[in-house]
This record gives sequence, structure tokens and C-alpha cells, in this order.
Amino acid sequence: MPANQGANRPCIFIRIVPHKDRERKLRELTAGMEEEGIPCQIADATEQEEGAGVLAHEAAVQSQLAVGVGVTDGEIAVHYAKLPVGKPLFLSAEQQPAVWRSLGYNAARLVKGIPFKGIEPEPETKAASCREQQSMAVEQDTAAMESLVAAIVQRILQESANGHGGGVGTWSDKR
Repeated sequence: MPANQGANRPCIFIRIVPHKDRERKLRELTAGMEEEGIPCQIADATEQEEGAGVLAHEAAVQSQLAVGVGVTDGEIAVHYAKLPVGKPLFLSAEQQPAVWRSLGYNAARLVKGIPFKGIEPEPETKAASCREQQSMAVEQDTAAMESLVAAIVQRILQESANGHGGGVGTWSDKR
């Protein structure tokens, strides 16, 4: 299904601020989602000042799947509707197609409830010190993401146990 024909079907919403790399970013993001089998709907955003995280949260709230992506000239964010506005699941300022595609994969994998793929930048020709700095930043981001995902899972399990899980049964309900 084409990326912009998801109005009546459950899909990931993408809100994007028009800019120079718009089409390249959308191509990679939607390819990642398509490879995971999850449709998306694209809508132009008018305010870049909001930032990718706010755009992504607004998109997630509009999506029946509760997952949204926000794209600005400088950032891409993937958000889950139950997360606070300022806390997207993924936020990247990388300007590399491989990272954009990884964000598309991971938005779709959030919907599917399967483990995320690593977000790997393409090989660079920069000095080794730059690669080391990137590696340290990725490790810090990974630790923060793991902590956030653990908190999300814990919250969902608590809501399910308290009867707020939208009818999802637990193992103990089936005994």
C-alpha cells in the first residue's frame, strides 16, 4: 500500500516539516516500515519550532497503532502515545539514510512488539577519535533506551494487572 493511503486503516502516522531532504528521509523511513509490513500515513507539519519529538507525539496520539514519527530538517523522532511528550523512544540527528531506515524499522517493530534493530550509522572516513566519540554516545543512548523500554514494559504490565490494559489477559487470568 502506498505510504499516504492509510487514512482509514491502522497505520503509523508521520508528521514532517517540508525541507530539502524531505523525500530522501521519507523514502528510507517508509522503506523500513514497509519491510516490516506496517503501513504509514504522511502529513505535512507547518511548525518546525515544535521539534521532531513533539511532532512524533502528536502523530502517535492520532495513530490507531499509537506510534508516530516526527521529522524536521535536523531530527527524526519515534514516539509511543503513552510516553510523555518530551520523551520520544528514539530521537536522532544523524543525517544518514541507514539511520533513517533503522528508525522506520524500529517504529514498525514497536507496533509489532518485537525487539528493535540497532541504529547503525554508515561507515565514515573520519578519524578514529570521531568513531570513538560516536561509539560512546551510542552506548549511552543504548543504555538510556534500554532503561526507557524497561519502564514502558513495566508500566504496561502494571496497567494490565490493574485492569487498565484494554482487555488484555494475563497468564494468571488463564489459570
